[in-house]
Amino acid sequence: MHLRMQKRHELNTKAQLLQSGGEGSVNLPDWQVNYLLKPVIASTLSAPIRIEGSLDNPRYFPDLAATLQENLKQPKVLKDTVKNLEKNLLGKDGLGGLLR
Repeated sequence: MHLRMQKRHELNTKAQLLQSGGEGSVNLPDWQVNYLLKPVIASTLSAPIRIEGSLDNPRYFPDLAATLQENLKQPKVLKDTVKNLEKNLLGKDGLGGLLR
């Protein structure tokens, strides 16, 4: 008899400019992880990251299909958010002010 234990996990965090959520599974007997981390920048830009493989050597890579799927749902909101981030990060009060 082979007992297979797999647990689904959800993650939710929130900060001023970065929020993240995610879901996936960890299979302890096989020492495997399959997780999709879903960080959201400035409440709009989604950049999902896939984490999978063995627990002692997991692989991390962007899930480009999920990124496009999430971000293209509202193109105008995406465009406005990118413009605001650019202004805030590169403007005189942001990182641009450090480079003067």
